[in-house]
Amino acid sequence: MRTSLVLLVLMFGSGCASTPPAARTLHSPTASSAPSPSPQPTIAASPTPVSVLASLACRIAVSNGTPGTGGFVTFPGGQFAADKASDVDLPGQIGYSGLSYSAAVQKWLPVSRDWVTPDGKRYVYWNWQQGSLMIVDAAHGSQTTISGTGSSTGGWSIFDAEQSTVYLSNQSYPAGEGLWIGHYSGGVQQITSAGYWQAVNAGIAYGTETSSVPQGAANTIQRFDSTAKSKQNWFSEPGLQGIVEGFAVDGSPIVVASKPGGTVNGQQMTDQEVWLATGPAQARQLFQATFPSSGGGPYGPPAGVTSVLGDSHGVWISVQNQGLYLWSDAAGLEHASAVSGQLGSGCD
Repeated sequence: MRTSLVLLVLMFGSGCASTPPAARTLHSPTASSAPSPSPQPTIAASPTPVSVLASLACRIAVSNGTPGTGGFVTFPGGQFAADKASDVDLPGQIGYSGLSYSAAVQKWLPVSRDWVTPDGKRYVYWNWQQGSLMIVDAAHGSQTTISGTGSSTGGWSIFDAEQSTVYLSNQSYPAGEGLWIGHYSGGVQQITSAGYWQAVNAGIAYGTETSSVPQGAANTIQRFDSTAKSKQNWFSEPGLQGIVEGFAVDGSPIVVASKPGGTVNGQQMTDQEVWLATGPAQARQLFQATFPSSGGGPYGPPAGVTSVLGDSHGVWISVQNQGLYLWSDAAGLEHASAVSGQLGSGCD
């Protein structure tokens, strides 16, 4: 594990930063419920940062997640320009399912980026009226029913669309137990009946053994290889409850974790952290901040980190009321733009 990073601590409303600490080796989760002792932190000098932002010549799609709110933050400069072409909807559907941009077809798509195939040319969604999964040609909008994909539970939650398959869970919130795979050629099969999965990338799923843990307790994120059918404990840190919200370009999961942060002037606060989990019990802490606890609802983290995404430049972290950050090996954490929101593409 790399033993250096640049860490910025943003206290809500204070605008002050702390001295960057060294990277840490995580508490190592075991297969049993009993925790193992946490190893001592590894201390190392931080590298001399070299700005990555200064050399960027690209744009990243950002939106509020709803039709018509998308646009691009362009580098250099980090300025936002709205794009009317982002006003796109799923055909015949009620509500919305996110917003992303496909560079392959140069179009905004009415789904989150996880529902888009890796080549950017197709996307998958659940058709409520028809009661089946649909696959859509992103360039032309033509759609095809994926046969044999009806659900006795009322629908499917989509985790990840691959080139020929899509990973699913029962339609419920939070997602139901177990993991399924749907084939574009037709049919759905369950690949594990256990686990509450949060995200999937290239056939590797991440989630937890139970649906939740008590407040103040840490959860353990597990890694499940859908091909080998093997399961491995991957990330756990005392006091933190983590959710895999995205992936780095090498497939490492990006974990957004939170814990109670005490009170400030009578306001309950939440500590929020972003970790890059590079191996079992090995991770780099990329970001840490404290925010008011209101605004997040009973499920998931409070207002703060709204979206994360990995690309060839590093890990992008969007933070409400703070803007957009880029974390990289070369420079650590850099403030990229005053604009924040849902990230709909890498910086291309």
